[in-house]
Amino acid sequence: MEIITIIILFLFCTLLLAAELFILPGTGVAGIAAICCLVGANYFTFVWFGLTTGLWLSAARYADLSDCWHAGGYERSLWPL
Repeated sequence: MEIITIIILFLFCTLLLAAELFILPGTGVAGIAAICCLVGANYFTFVWFGLTTGLWLSAARYADLSDCWHAGGYERSLWPL
């Protein structure tokens, strides 16, 4: 049951972040909710599965979020080179 909770929180985080980037830019509500889901999923991973698993899953989550960030084109709008 614990792993299902973590997976659901992570999926909500990804969906809310994608909604913030592509559908609702500038509102901030979906972005804040996505950050809350990510923090909750990280917390539960560390509490229920320990340090090693928590660090591995945190690295995978942040890699996924950076892919969403680059797909939204925000790297071009923040740092024009």
